[in-house]
Amino acid sequence: MSWNVYGAFSRLLSLIMASSASLVILLMPHTLTAVDNKIDHSLLMVIMLGTMIGFIHGVGFKPQSAVYRTLSHPLLGWSLMIVGLLYLYSPAW
Repeated sequence: MSWNVYGAFSRLLSLIMASSASLVILLMPHTLTAVDNKIDHSLLMVIMLGTMIGFIHGVGFKPQSAVYRTLSHPLLGWSLMIVGLLYLYSPAW
């Protein structure tokens, strides 16, 4: 049995991850700031790009073009969200 990245479970996972990331950013923006109250905007763009890809995949949209399908692949979105949030909230950085 192989795992389908465009199956219902992975779409639900994308939607939950994207919703969680966007809710954290929208409801608790103070958690995105450093000690000096500055935001790393490039890191925020990485997280928001992953969130956008998560919403695209989560609602079931699958682009016909191979280029857009590659750019909006769910594994890319998951990676961007996870790495961005881990980098943002890790105390070692």
